Order: sequence, then structure tokens, then C-alpha cells
Amino acid sequence: MENKKRALIVCNAKSGHQRGLKKVNKIKDGLKDLYDIDVYVSEYPKSIQNKIKKEGGFYDAIITMGGDGTIHEAINGVMQLTKKPKMAFVPMGTCNDVCHTYKYKNIKGIIKRIREDKEIDIDLTKMNECYYIYAFATGSVASVTYENDPAKKFFGKLCYYFRAIGKIFKKSSFSYAIGERTGNAYLFIALNSLHMGGFWLHGQKLNDGKIHLYVCEYRHALRPLFAFAFLMAFKKKSKIIKLYEEEELHIKFKDKRPINVDGEYYGEEDFLDLKVEPKAIKIF
Repeated sequence: MENKKRALIVCNAKSGHQRGLKKVNKIKDGLKDLYDIDVYVSEYPKSIQNKIKKEGGFYDAIITMGGDGTIHEAINGVMQLTKKPKMAFVPMGTCNDVCHTYKYKNIKGIIKRIREDKEIDIDLTKMNECYYIYAFATGSVASVTYENDPAKKFFGKLCYYFRAIGKIFKKSSFSYAIGERTGNAYLFIALNSLHMGGFWLHGQKLNDGKIHLYVCEYRHALRPLFAFAFLMAFKKKSKIIKLYEEEELHIKFKDKRPINVDGEYYGEEDFLDLKVEPKAIKIF
């Protein structure tokens, strides 16, 4: 076929090994009449982001193979491009919250979606110097997805849950200010997702041009987390949960806080400047 499009598959080197190689070959076979396909396997942290930043403009499609962290790297590369390729995601991580939200399941279905060439507009949120696609968090339990633990290889999501239970009982709070509003919080989490940590979220808004920031005010070590769990599962509101729905938010912390972005460690910050980028990328 003349004038074939070009696609780049970017793979997390730690995800899947031989299973990943089989999936790459299936994608190449399923799209070979439409796309010339190149494959890049990550070499170091942010190498996928750097690869896309340098060469992504030459491609019509970017296909990620990995978990939410791989997608996070890829979208931050794409956002540096003037010509932004359309994206597709192959789930190979632990929770795969982004893939669950946008219903990327098996290879056959993913190939079909790419061949049909339909598109969905996705909002991203710029947080300081990076973009996130589905979540940022800080506070109790926020670190469980990026802490190194050899048991994750064997227990997957269960490893996250065990570590989270261990953190629930620790008394921890932090001081914050959002504009003129101040308080002490147990957990911050902003969501643009229908799935989080392996669970479906009921009634959560998606791609509506706003940040949805849930602030769990500190009262007692257990109450905020249970209130948040009930809110996510049943949309049952609580006096200790505040919801900010804005296009922009400017957040100050009394001390530097470790930040979780799309399940990955971002660094420590005492100020967060959040702004929604509506319809920032397109996915198949």
C-alpha cells in the first residue's frame, strides 16, 4: 500500500518480557498494511519521554506498552510536539487505571480500534513542569504505587493494598492553602479517571475541562480514608471531604510534600500550579 502511515511502539523494558514481544509482533502483523512500525524499548528513566520528544513528530501514532507510568512518560513527550500523534495504550502494568478507563483490553480489540481510526479527545492537567493524564496525590497512602517492593512482582495489586493498610493507621497530616482557604489534610487526590488502584469509581466526571481535587481533611487517622472510600464507591458525601472543581488551582503546602503523579514519584514540592489543558491529546 502506498503512503502508509508511521507508528512507534514504546515499551517499558520491565513489563512482560517475552509476553511483551509476542504482543509487539501481533500489533505489527495486525497493522502492517496500514503502518510502518518502529519499536523502542526504554533504556533509562524518562527515555520514552525523550524519544518521543525528539522523534515523535515523524509518527502518526504512538502505541504504549506498559503501565500508567509508561503512559505518563509518553504523554509528556507528546505534549512537547507541535504535531501530536494519536495514541493507543496496551495494558501491561499492575493496575492499568488509564487502560481500564478507556477500555483498552486485549490486543485484538486494540488493533481493531487503531484500524477504525476513530478518536477520543482527552484532557490533561499541567502540574508545574509536567502533565498528568489521570491523577495526582499526596498524603497518606499516596506513596504506595511508587515505593520499591520486590513482592510487587509476585502479588501485583495485592502488594499495594497490603502497604496501604499499613499506612492507614499512621497519624499523618499536612498544612495547605488553596487560595485564601487553609486547612490540615490527610490526603489530596485529583482525578480525571473512572478507575483507580484497581477499582471502578462511580459517578466520577471525565474530560469535562476541570480539575476534580478531593481534599480529605484530617480528623482522626481512619475517618478521612473511610470517608473518601465511601465517596468513591457510593458518592456519599462527608463533612471531612472537600471537592474543588476548577480549571486552575494554586496549592501551597507548609513544607515540601512528596507528590505522586499517574502512580509515579514526581519529587517534593511546596507549591503546585495546576491547569487543565482541554482536549490536549487524541486517542484511538
